[in-house]
Amino acid sequence: MVVMVLLGACTNDDRTVAFPEAPTQHAATSFDIPVGGAPQHDILVVLDSSPAMAPYAERTTAQLATLFGQNTRRGDPDWHLAVITSDLGGPGCSERGDDGLFRHAGLVGAPFLIEWRHLDKRHTANYEGTLEDAFAQLASVGTAGCPTQQPLAAIRRALDEQPRNTGFRREGANLLVIIVSAGDDGSVDPVGDHAAFLRGIAPAWRLNVAGIYDRPATRLDELMAAFPHQTQVAALRAEDATSVLALPIQGGGTWGGARCIEGIVGPEPECSISDVLVEDDQPIHERVLPACDATASVLPCWRITTDPLNCPSWAFGTDQVLEVERRDYPPNGTHVRGNCVTK
Repeated sequence: MVVMVLLGACTNDDRTVAFPEAPTQHAATSFDIPVGGAPQHDILVVLDSSPAMAPYAERTTAQLATLFGQNTRRGDPDWHLAVITSDLGGPGCSERGDDGLFRHAGLVGAPFLIEWRHLDKRHTANYEGTLEDAFAQLASVGTAGCPTQQPLAAIRRALDEQPRNTGFRREGANLLVIIVSAGDDGSVDPVGDHAAFLRGIAPAWRLNVAGIYDRPATRLDELMAAFPHQTQVAALRAEDATSVLALPIQGGGTWGGARCIEGIVGPEPECSISDVLVEDDQPIHERVLPACDATASVLPCWRITTDPLNCPSWAFGTDQVLEVERRDYPPNGTHVRGNCVTK
């Protein structure tokens, strides 16, 4: 008789079995971005020309010129840059003041500065010399204007009611308005009307307002409060008023277009990114792009970085962006396509 013993069938083994954890669930963010030029920015600078600006005008103009010059060297800007005064006339002054007209001394072909530095190093401009000098010439408005300045009404006059200012606003371009004032706004209409006007000509993610003035200033403060995530204010009396302004007007340096990431990409990004040439809505050629190394030795390449100005976390949940670094423009019809794993 053969006796079969089932080893371990009746033991007192108290070991526990560890069941595998449920796999972590991941999402993905996808990209299909037509490659174009740098993001377009239409910039309107509203300058106080009243006698109250006398202690500040020259210094502030020079600081703004330097700020714009620095930003042209970051990426590839595509700007329309206009300057107006906030003098619309009034009691004891001329009837309409400067009437919201763009200043255009020294410019050729348009009543505003055109600054477009292409990715392939070409430069389109309508001024001679440097951007800093051209802006300084436009911004030399003097301090003999009407004592009652109306920056809020001047913005609307310039962008909506002045037919001689055509061509400044571009469909799809971001709008930045910079108000420089030695006093509060003296416009007649409620501040809410001016805020509504700005919302009507640019959606929230394409609108920013900056102020260089001393607080408190009831009406200017009210305008800034109407755009809590889209405004910056610097003190006019500060020695370097523009040093605290981080204006969202940098060029793309890469491709242009929306590239904000919805979701959070980890420190070691898992992405698949390609240049895809499209004709008649059909892909005809694909080039897989590598991740950039420390020196971007192979171009084009992609990286994940942050851009809190153009991709604020309050709008997208994160300030991360997909950036493609290039040496040259790709062929017309190229799309950046792919996806990244997100948390």
